Amino acid sequence: MRALTTSALATAVLALAACSSKAPPEPTGPKVVVVTPAAPQPVKVGGDRDANGCIGSAGYQWCGHTQQCERSWELASAKGFANTSAGFKAYCEQAPLKPVTKP
Repeated sequence: MRALTTSALATAVLALAACSSKAPPEPTGPKVVVVTPAAPQPVKVGGDRDANGCIGSAGYQWCGHTQQCERSWELASAKGFANTSAGFKAYCEQAPLKPVTKP
């Protein structure tokens, strides 16, 4: 019986010693700060709208004549002008087809 009591007492002492809340000592010397670069944000498809709302990556450009975003090759085919930058510019710099109204 005495061996059992001694064994129980030793177990209790070890359990209490393991539960002590003594914090580990603070390290001395200079602190090292690890900085990881932020992951690049994915580019949203169609997220390249210009000031007029035209999506350049989809081929759209603003046309002042039609007052909307247009694809130059589609507009050239529909309106019969040369499918060139100069042709698109000349057509789209004409006066608007309909009056521009401001909200």
